[in-house]
Amino acid sequence: MTIQQIRLLVFILIALDVAIIALFFFTPVFDGFKDKLGVSGKVAGQPTEKITLAIGNQAPLSMVFQASGEQPSITLQQFANEKKSVILVFYPMDNTPLCTIQLCALRDNYQAVLATGTAVLGVNPAGLESHKKFADQHHYPFPILVDENRQLGKALGIGELFGANDRTVVILDATGKVAWFERGNPSVKSIMAHLPKA
Repeated sequence: MTIQQIRLLVFILIALDVAIIALFFFTPVFDGFKDKLGVSGKVAGQPTEKITLAIGNQAPLSMVFQASGEQPSITLQQFANEKKSVILVFYPMDNTPLCTIQLCALRDNYQAVLATGTAVLGVNPAGLESHKKFADQHHYPFPILVDENRQLGKALGIGELFGANDRTVVILDATGKVAWFERGNPSVKSIMAHLPKA
């Protein structure tokens, strides 16, 4: 496969990703399904002040999230207590092509990431059942958090894409502060270059 063909394939995957997400969030026929997933509506009384994603932003350590995997609920405080850094992978939607490729890349390099004392968490506002099916289908060894109403995304300043979190990778240091971030789909090599040395 030539470089031009690879570029065309990536472009098609991104376009398909955006089209699926737009169809999901702007087509009324999906409204009932969106309610079940917990990705529609706003939390009453939620602050409207926007936070800008920046190095040094403090993550909400005590916030409790439902999660796929062995632990039914997770807080970021758990990782701070263990002095672990955390890779947060914010992605728009379960089971879309680019989201799957992105998380599978981290799955395939998971042992190398663990060797640096770093945890991996997928983050998306869809419901727990959706996350479980997505994780089981692709054998993700890391949990996916239910970021209901984008609470974590908003707290860190992650952009919004059709009601979901914009595709962004964030590394939190052992105290829960943003140490590095990149929007889009950075390579695993790029991510690991910013992790603690094993």
